[in-house]
Amino acid sequence: MKCFFGASLLALTLPLSLCAQNSGKLFTESCDSMSVLMKERSGVTCGFKVLRHFESGKKLNIRFSTELGDYPWRKDEVEWFRKTFGTILPAKYTGYSVGNITVNGNPLEDYIVTVPGNDGSPAPAAFRRKDPKDDGIFIRRVGEQEYAMGLTGRTVALWQSHGRYYDESQDRWDWQRAPLFQTVEDMYTQTYVLPFLIPMLENAGAYVMTPRERDIQTREVIADNDPAFTGIRAEGVRVEGRYSEKGSWSEAGTGFADASLTYSGIDNPFAMGTARQAPCSSESSHAVWDADFPEKGEYAVYISYKTLPQSSPCARYSVRHAGGTTDFVVNQKMGGGTWIYLGTFEFEGTGSVTLYSEPPKGYDCPEDACVTADAVRFGGGMGKIARGRADLPVSEYSTSGMPSFCEGAIYWMQWAGADTSVLAVEEGDYLRDYSRRGAWVGWMSGGSRTNPDAEGLGIPVDLSLAFHTDAGVSPDDSIIGTLAIYTLKCEDSELLPNGESRLQARSYADFVQTQIVEDIRSTCNPKWSRRGLWDRSYSESRTTTVPALLVELLSHQNFADMKFGLDPSFRFLVSRAIYKGVLKYLSARYGCPYEVQPLPVNSFRTMFDTKPSEKGKTGVTLSWKATVDSLEPTARPDGYILYTRIDDGAFDSGRVLKRTTGNGETVSTHVTVTPGHIYSYRIVAFNKGGKSFPSQTLSVGIPEGYGGSTALVVDNFTRVSAPAWMDSPQIAGFDSDLDAGVAYGKEIGFIGEQYQFKREMPWLSNDNPGFGGSYTDKAGMVYPGNNLDNTVAHGKALMSAGYAYHSVSADSFDISSARNDSMVDIVCGKQVSTLLGTVGGRVAHSVFPAHIRQTISEYAAAGGNVLVSGAYIGTDIWSSIYPLTKDEKETEEAIKFAQEVLGFRWMTNYASRKGEVWPMSFKGFDMTSRIGKMRFHQEKNCSIYNVETPDGIAPAGEKGHSVLRYTDTNISAGIFHKGNKYKTACFGFPLETLTTQEEIDSVVRAVAEYFGTE
Repeated sequence: MKCFFGASLLALTLPLSLCAQNSGKLFTESCDSMSVLMKERSGVTCGFKVLRHFESGKKLNIRFSTELGDYPWRKDEVEWFRKTFGTILPAKYTGYSVGNITVNGNPLEDYIVTVPGNDGSPAPAAFRRKDPKDDGIFIRRVGEQEYAMGLTGRTVALWQSHGRYYDESQDRWDWQRAPLFQTVEDMYTQTYVLPFLIPMLENAGAYVMTPRERDIQTREVIADNDPAFTGIRAEGVRVEGRYSEKGSWSEAGTGFADASLTYSGIDNPFAMGTARQAPCSSESSHAVWDADFPEKGEYAVYISYKTLPQSSPCARYSVRHAGGTTDFVVNQKMGGGTWIYLGTFEFEGTGSVTLYSEPPKGYDCPEDACVTADAVRFGGGMGKIARGRADLPVSEYSTSGMPSFCEGAIYWMQWAGADTSVLAVEEGDYLRDYSRRGAWVGWMSGGSRTNPDAEGLGIPVDLSLAFHTDAGVSPDDSIIGTLAIYTLKCEDSELLPNGESRLQARSYADFVQTQIVEDIRSTCNPKWSRRGLWDRSYSESRTTTVPALLVELLSHQNFADMKFGLDPSFRFLVSRAIYKGVLKYLSARYGCPYEVQPLPVNSFRTMFDTKPSEKGKTGVTLSWKATVDSLEPTARPDGYILYTRIDDGAFDSGRVLKRTTGNGETVSTHVTVTPGHIYSYRIVAFNKGGKSFPSQTLSVGIPEGYGGSTALVVDNFTRVSAPAWMDSPQIAGFDSDLDAGVAYGKEIGFIGEQYQFKREMPWLSNDNPGFGGSYTDKAGMVYPGNNLDNTVAHGKALMSAGYAYHSVSADSFDISSARNDSMVDIVCGKQVSTLLGTVGGRVAHSVFPAHIRQTISEYAAAGGNVLVSGAYIGTDIWSSIYPLTKDEKETEEAIKFAQEVLGFRWMTNYASRKGEVWPMSFKGFDMTSRIGKMRFHQEKNCSIYNVETPDGIAPAGEKGHSVLRYTDTNISAGIFHKGNKYKTACFGFPLETLTTQEEIDSVVRAVAEYFGTE
C-alpha cells in the first residue's frame, strides 16, 4: 500500500501532459489493438488512449481518455474489456491484470447503459425518480384521448439545427451551412422534425415546445387587446385581427402588443402592451379573438396570457375552425408571457379563439383565481426581426425576407418574448442562434420541478433534443452514420438543477442512438454506421437544465447518406426511432410501462352496401387492416378513430369507433351517405401509447340524378421518395429534371436544383461548396407532394359524368372490390419503382405489380372498362427512373399486360417540356368536340405535385387510337383501346394534375362516353 500511495502521489504532482504522454506512448499498441476489437464487438470506431496508470501489486488501475466513454457500454462488456485489455498489456506488465478503469474521473461501470427493449417494460435505471404525471398537465385538448402508456403529461423541448441568420461580417442574411444536394441543413432537418417527429410525439400525448417557428404557413393574423402598428400592410405582412370582451375584465399588467412593423436590437413585443384579467366565476365573462383569413389553409394557433399568483390552473379556450370547434384547458399558472401553441387547424374565411372565465366542468379552481387574456396568433408568417450594420439607422435594417419557419431560433425567441438574459445581445447572431437555445429551455422551465430555483415560466420540461445532420464526408462515399452527444459536466457540476445526475443524459442519448441505428439496420441498410456516444461540451447539450441530447443523424454533406436522407420514408423511420427512444427513456426514468403508437392501417377500402340510390341515404362499409410492426410488438391497435370530410370542407375532429366488426384480419365499420355530396374518410389506429398517422384518404359520392352506373377509383399513388439520382466514380447527385421525388404531404426542405455533380470539386466556401452544390432560389417555398388524398378529383369528374363512385387503396384492390362497377379508374400519379437509399436496396412503388395486373386482367375479361393515368405507366415497365435491376420475367409479363390488356406501348418518358396536350379524333369518336387544348402542371406550383417527364404512349395494335398529343412534340399522350368485351383509356400524365377541375371533368366524361359506345 505504501508503494502504491507513493506512486499515486508522484503521478499527481507531475504535469498532466507529461503523465498522459508517458502513459500514452507506453500503451499505444495496446489501445490500437483494443480499438480494433471494440470495433468488431460494438460497431463503433473510437480512438482512445491511456492518460495515467497506477500499479497496485500486480494490478494496473488505469485512467483512460474521454473517448473510451464513447462506446455504448453494456453490462457484460466492462469485465470483458478489463480481461481482454489485460492480455495485451505492454511487455513490462506481463503477468499484471487490469483493476479499476476510470473515464473523466468516473468508474467505467457508471457508463453502462441497459439496451432498450421492446416488450413495454421500463428498462432498469439508476436514475429513476417518482413519476410526476399527477402534478397536472399543462395543455389538455378536451375530448382527446389520454395515453397512459405514452407521453401524456410529458413536455419535450425540441429544435432542428440552424436557420437563416444575419451575418454581420458580410452584412447579409445567409444560411448557416452550405447548400448541398438540393437542401441545406438549416432547412433539411425541418423535413424530419415538422412533418414526422413532432406529430409522433404529440400523437403519444406529449406537449412539444420549439424555439424555432413550427408553422410553415406564410400568412399570419394577430388579434390583441392593444392596437397594432399603423400604416399600409404590404403583401406578406401579418394581418390585424379583432379583440372583444364581455363581462368583468380589468388590467393585468404588461403584455404583448404588435407595436412595430419590424423589431430590432432587444425590442420585446411582450413588453410593449397590456394584458387583461377576469375573475373565475359562474359569471359569463369571456374574451374573443376573431380573424379573417386571407387564404384557405392550415394555421397554427398560438395564445398568450399573463401568469399571476392567482392565475387559474384550468382556463378554458375554444377554437372555432373550418372543421368545427375544439376546446382546450390551459394551466395559466405557467407559461405566461410567450406564445403557447394550441394546435394547427384548417381555416377558411373566418375563425376565432374564445377564452371563458368560468372553470370547465370537472375541474377544481380556487375561489380567488382569475384568467388572463393577451394576444392570439394564427399562422407562422414571414420574418419580422430586422438586422443591419451598426452604423446604419434602424429604418434601413432589413428582415430575412423568408417565412419565419426558415429562420434561426434567435429571431423566434425574440418574437416570443425572450429578454436579454436569454438573447445574450453581446454575441453575434450566428453564435447566439445555437448557443442560446439552452438558455431558452432554462427560461421555459424556470420555477418548475425540473428547474426549481431559477426564474422562468414554470413549464416542467422533461428533456430536450437538438436535431442536426452535420457529420462530415467520407472519402470513399460510405455511410457516415449517426452520432449522439451529451454533456456530463456543466459549470463543474454533474448535477442537473433539480439535483438529478447529468449522467442519465448518457442513457437518454444511448436509447435514442441505439433505436435509430437498429431500426435503420433492420429495415433498409444493415451496414448503417454507428458513431460514438460522445460526452462533449456542446452548448445545446450542456446548458439546457434538463437531460439533453444533440443527435447528428447523418451527414448532409455526404452523397451516400443523402440517398437515404432525401427519402421521406427514411425520415419517417428515423423520426419514429427517435420518438421511441424518447418514450423508452422516459419509461425508464419514471419507471412506467409503455406502448408504442401503432403504424398507419393498410388495405383501406370503401364499398357500397347496396346499389346506390338517388333518393335517401345509402350505406357504405369502410374496411381496413392493422399494420403489424415487426420491430415493436407493443404497437398493436386497441381501437380506431374515423375522420370525415364532406365536399371541399375540412376534416372533423374525429370520433372513436365504438362498434367495429372483424372478419379475420379485416376491421370494418358502416356509415351512410346522401346524394349530391362527396364524403372523404381517414382511419387512425390507437392504443394506450398513442395514435398512428392517418391512413390515406378515400372517398365516395353519389350524384344527384344518379343514373345507375358505378365506378371504382383505385388510389395507386402511394409513392414518397427521394429525387432520381446518378452515381458514378466521376459524377453523382440528384437529377430533378428527370424526377424531383415525391414529398410526404408537402416539400419544405427543397432550396434549388443541384448544379455541381463532379465528385472532385472541393468545398471552398458556403458560396462555393463544391460537389453537391445547389441553387437556393427555391428556398422557403412550400410545394405539394403526395398528400395521400388522390381520389376526390377523379370522383368529382365521375360524378359529373353521372357515375356514383367508391374507392380503394391499391393494396386492397381485388376483383371483389370492383364486382358491381362498370368502370375502374386507376390513379397512378407519379408512381414508379423506387429504391430506398442505395442500389440493391428495397424496391417499392411499382405501378403495376403482379396483383394489380391480375386484378385488372380479370376485371377486363369480365367486361369491365378501365381508365389508367399516370406519369410513368410505360416507363416503369419498359425502363426505369432509378438505377435498379429488374427481373426479366417480371418485365416480360408487364409488357405483355400493357400491350394486350391495356392496349398501349411505351414511346418515351421525355414526351413534353411544355405540359400541354390537344385532342385527336378517330373514326367513330369525335374527341375534338368533347375537349379542347389543356395544360397540366409540369413545373413546381402551389396547387398539386408536378410532372417533370410525362410518358409518351401509343396504341399497341389496330384496335387502339391516339386521342391526345403533346403540343410541343406531337408525341401521343393518351390512347383509347377496344379489347374483347371491354375498353380501356390510358394517359401518360396524371389527370389530376390538369390545371382545372373542369378539364379533368371533360376528359373523364369523354372516356365515359367512349366506354358507352358500341
